[in-house]
Amino acid sequence: MGSIHGYARDVNESAKVPEASTICVRSHDPAWPLLCEGCGYVIEGLPRNNVCPECGRSIESSLPEARIGTIWQRADNPGWREASQTMRAMLWKPRATFDSALIDDHRSWDLLAWCAMDASLLSVLPVVSLWVSALLSRSAELMMGAIFFTTFFVVVGWVIQALIILLLCRVERIGMLFIGARHGWRIDRTASRVVCAHAAMGWLTGGVLVSLSFTVLITVLVTTFVMGLDDPRWLPSAFVVAYFGSWLLGLLHFESLVYLGMRRCRYANRPPPRSDVSPSPVTGAASS
Repeated sequence: MGSIHGYARDVNESAKVPEASTICVRSHDPAWPLLCEGCGYVIEGLPRNNVCPECGRSIESSLPEARIGTIWQRADNPGWREASQTMRAMLWKPRATFDSALIDDHRSWDLLAWCAMDASLLSVLPVVSLWVSALLSRSAELMMGAIFFTTFFVVVGWVIQALIILLLCRVERIGMLFIGARHGWRIDRTASRVVCAHAAMGWLTGGVLVSLSFTVLITVLVTTFVMGLDDPRWLPSAFVVAYFGSWLLGLLHFESLVYLGMRRCRYANRPPPRSDVSPSPVTGAASS
């Protein structure tokens, strides 16, 4: 009887499903083997509970499911709220945001468009204060000039600036592809689009700086006109310097975020195709 019980116990133990921590990790796409996201070492086939033999980073932290997606990427129908939360996350914790970003084309263009339009809009808002000041002054000449300047700068300037930002992001993506190919990184079209879309938050810095500097200069201009004083000779030059200087700082912020994003996503592992991802229990219950 003892031998029979022992045989049954051995059969039951051999039939047990191995624990998840001992399962070897496999990529869903043979063309994209799993890499350690810290050093690029191939971790395909290693147990989940192991660490990278090269740098000591845990295997599980490099798996595609560790990238849960940014706030914008996780939202079902993202809008202004999700865009602002993602921008705030990029401002305060850019490393963690890039570490959680999904290397997925889904809605990357939408986020980039949000950043470009918002940055451009922020830069033209102070012109509205000039129009309001003209109304309060009750000066027909000043009012007509302010209305013309406001219409031209807000409508035309907003669109042109947004298009320029999108064009510069496109040029940046081309540079990322070149650098990625030269270093053997996984910076392809999808990764470059994801990084640029989230790094575009840096352009908001330029828009805010233009807004603040123009607000100060417009206040000086209106005060000088209302009080009947001579216009300061330095004021026209100050507008030019403030405008281009602010956008230059925004460009530097954008470039620094792109560099950081490339470093954090250079060995990022790809998630399964969206068609292969089964819906979560919550989503399935809601749809039923």
